[in-house]
Amino acid sequence: MKVLKHKYTCLFILMFIGLGLGAQTNISGVWQGEISLDYLPKSPWFKFELTLKMNGKTISGISHVWAFDNHALMELEGEHVKGNIYRLKEIRLKDFTTATGWEWCLKTMYLEYSTENGYPTLSGIWEGYTSFSECKPGKLRVQKKPRA
Repeated sequence: MKVLKHKYTCLFILMFIGLGLGAQTNISGVWQGEISLDYLPKSPWFKFELTLKMNGKTISGISHVWAFDNHALMELEGEHVKGNIYRLKEIRLKDFTTATGWEWCLKTMYLEYSTENGYPTLSGIWEGYTSFSECKPGKLRVQKKPRA
């Protein structure tokens, strides 16, 4: 009887651990960092911010990028793909300033969640398009800072 009880305890622990393997991290919150363009030899990193709300596997939110004296605020949607991987897609411009001849890219971002120096971090690559062409891809890295 004692052996049987021990088997059930072990089985319960293994089931509980197994449930956590496919778990996703809720990435809701404000993430701040930088975004770059890969095609420039010494690409500057531009200030970039994500404000995300996650409900189950679905993500909604806003991205904000600052480049030189211009900025763009974009609505986005996304999803938890698997493990620590998330996909975010900007779906429309909400507010922006731009220089003559510029057009903002609506980006699709493929991000991996990790922890760096004790801070939750999303990093990865992006690709995008404008009304007239594809954008050259780039990289981004943002961290979730504790509330002040």
